[in-house]
Amino acid sequence: SSGAAARSRPPGPPFGRGGEVTGRAPKGLRRRPRGAMPLQFRRVKVTEMRDLVARGTITDLELALLKKHGDKMRWGSNEKAAFLKMYTHYLEAVQERMQLEVRARVFCHSWGVTADYLNAEDSFSNRPCLLVIGDVGAVPDPWAGLIQPAVFLHMHGFNVISIEVPELSTSMTRWLKTGPRIIQETLNFLNIRTVGTLTCGNGGCVFLEAVAQARETFGGTHFAFNIDCPTGTKKVPFPMFKLEDHLRQADLQFWFGFCDEEGIYNRYEAGTPRLCFDAITALQARLEGERRRGKRRQDHDEVIISEHLNMPKVKNVERIPVGRNTIYAFSDDLLASIARFLEHPPRQNQEALDEQGGLVTEIKITGAMKPGEALPELPALRVLRLGEAGEAMYQLAQMDPGEPRVYQRRAKKRNPKFTGSLFDGSDAGSRRTSHSSTAPQLALFGDGASDTISRTSGRKPSFTDALGRNPLRKTSLTVLSLRRWSKPLPSGD
Repeated sequence: SSGAAARSRPPGPPFGRGGEVTGRAPKGLRRRPRGAMPLQFRRVKVTEMRDLVARGTITDLELALLKKHGDKMRWGSNEKAAFLKMYTHYLEAVQERMQLEVRARVFCHSWGVTADYLNAEDSFSNRPCLLVIGDVGAVPDPWAGLIQPAVFLHMHGFNVISIEVPELSTSMTRWLKTGPRIIQETLNFLNIRTVGTLTCGNGGCVFLEAVAQARETFGGTHFAFNIDCPTGTKKVPFPMFKLEDHLRQADLQFWFGFCDEEGIYNRYEAGTPRLCFDAITALQARLEGERRRGKRRQDHDEVIISEHLNMPKVKNVERIPVGRNTIYAFSDDLLASIARFLEHPPRQNQEALDEQGGLVTEIKITGAMKPGEALPELPALRVLRLGEAGEAMYQLAQMDPGEPRVYQRRAKKRNPKFTGSLFDGSDAGSRRTSHSSTAPQLALFGDGASDTISRTSGRKPSFTDALGRNPLRKTSLTVLSLRRWSKPLPSGD
């Protein structure tokens, strides 16, 4: 029987004493784990969400995101159209005798619309990339937990990718062991060089482990919501000292956001949420103590924490259960803060975050620029790049100027006897265009009715003027006359 057992073992050198063959090597000579070996990838197929809807093969979860829970996530037609453009890459990862199916869900601005000299993998190099890691190991579909902020960030200029391994969907232990390496190899296969990160739940531990293993793959700013670790853990499953060494390089910053909910996530009771929170606060305190003792100088804090994203009067996070999965719907302020934080290099500090109510409402550009650092984007150029200027002009055009209360109060305060129309050139307070008392005013030819001057491209107007007309229905410009302001006549003249 011993001979049969020896023949069944894989060939290799004997590691026992005196030439004895044993099944396990000594500690110093153990073989490298499977997760550390290189993976060979092969793309099996690529599907688009829009095609799945057309063929009727969409899953119940994806249908619920589009139909049932779209209103709770404040999704309009633009967000749903962006969700339908999600591509799913079905990959096959092979390593020796192990074979895994890896799915990469991608929101890419230039996928399928590349130039002749640009191959498919180079599509991710045109925009900043964001890696989304959901509550892996705890829910069957971790990609859906952060789908609302993922779509929002994609619409604000990011290429978004979420990586899942179906065989590891319910095993957090295997995710921690092999997940970081699979994520790194998948990013290399897709030719994604650097990513920012958005995580929640157990995905925060996987992210921190991945940063410790491959710092060069991850960018400068990362956001983690309600970081957690597997149930029954006695020690945090990520290397704290390696993370400290990386954070001392002055080009890495973590933002941790927390939202306690009774019976679901509570940092004030004994459990894994409290264990992770204590480890994060201890990490922040050690790095801050080094800066205060003068060991190094920098303009930002390495770790910033928002302890209460949900306040009694302000609710920034809503939890939406969908079967066995959980979807997090963030408020507009929190979404804008995450986008602002991820698109800038590390600039924020804890004091400024507390003053802004736990959100990043503005980025303060302080200190000297580092070698090779790009100039910050001007706000006007950002609005123009994201296409927000046209939307803002359309919203301004839809404002009904029939009764502008602000200007009425202003006019009554300056001249109580004034009774004339606010848009006939008789009041300087109604300068909606230039707000100047000496600048000429544009008025409409015709019967003097209050109309809106605008130019649209096939959009539906939401109001009519005093005569029941739709001034936004046509795309041609209205004929204007130039009339200068004159003082209002006294009452009775």
